[in-house]
Amino acid sequence: MSVAMWMIEQERHVESLAHPYGWIITRDRNHEINEACRAAGVEPLDDDDSEVGTTGPRSMPDGIAERLKAGDGVEFRLLDEGDLDDYGDAERRPGCAAEDHPDYQVVFEGRLVDPEGEWDFAPLNDFGAYRAVGIQYRDERSGEWRYL
Repeated sequence: MSVAMWMIEQERHVESLAHPYGWIITRDRNHEINEACRAAGVEPLDDDDSEVGTTGPRSMPDGIAERLKAGDGVEFRLLDEGDLDDYGDAERRPGCAAEDHPDYQVVFEGRLVDPEGEWDFAPLNDFGAYRAVGIQYRDERSGEWRYL
């Protein structure tokens, strides 16, 4: 990690203590695809463990962690550019979604508790920075996914 990135990380940490929030990962499609490949006798993409249950940030207060474990929070999903689903496209891998499928580009899903409404990009910045390129939230009224 560069010095500049470390300084940004420290600044975000201090800010998160004053304005607490938290997130939890509830779905890991990479892991789902790997399990579908194993079940079909196809070589999986990797041997990574599931990220389901991963929470953050480290500064998350216990009260927010308890709310997340109880199912509270706004639903989000982290997306790639279709890399996960297009991998090995010539031989459509088990568990991969076609371009017109609602899961296409989805890498992770989760929930965010953000009492002050200041951390919309936190799951992407904290967890998905090297795994995803975008974040969407479910519109509570329509149920549709929307980019920020």
